[in-house]
Amino acid sequence: MEGTPRLVASVLYGGGLRLLEALRLRVKDIDFAANLIVIRQGKGGKDRRTMLPEGVKEPLRAQIESSRRLHQRDLRGGLGAVWLPDALERKYPNASREFAWQWVFPATRLWTSPETGARGRHHLDESVIQRAVREGVRKSGLDKPAVCHTCRSCWGTPTCGRR
Repeated sequence: MEGTPRLVASVLYGGGLRLLEALRLRVKDIDFAANLIVIRQGKGGKDRRTMLPEGVKEPLRAQIESSRRLHQRDLRGGLGAVWLPDALERKYPNASREFAWQWVFPATRLWTSPETGARGRHHLDESVIQRAVREGVRKSGLDKPAVCHTCRSCWGTPTCGRR
């Protein structure tokens, strides 16, 4: 695996995240100084924190810079808004365009809201990562099944997969 799928898989494995938790990360959820990742609205609707693996810090910084450039391009094009949870859109009307609220792993394509006709960018679709992991497992010749969630299952388990 390479590129964004590799980075996402590294975050899954290194931080014990579920796939959608990783894809729904926003720029403000990564704390490089404290080596933390904040997962918002995880399973059960709860927020939690986990470690930011040392090995993904620099690639993650580069990914965030790439997201910043894409966001600036979207803003120049009159776009740049992301979906905000709950009532935050009403409470902070400009927050959806602020860089801190942007996705760490933005989608390559824009979306259009069927209700309002507004255009914006969502996070990367999970099928992109699932496909890459499936292909990586196939190419590696693993004789055991492995999917994205396998990274979470192996998190903190040094003997995972070594039976």
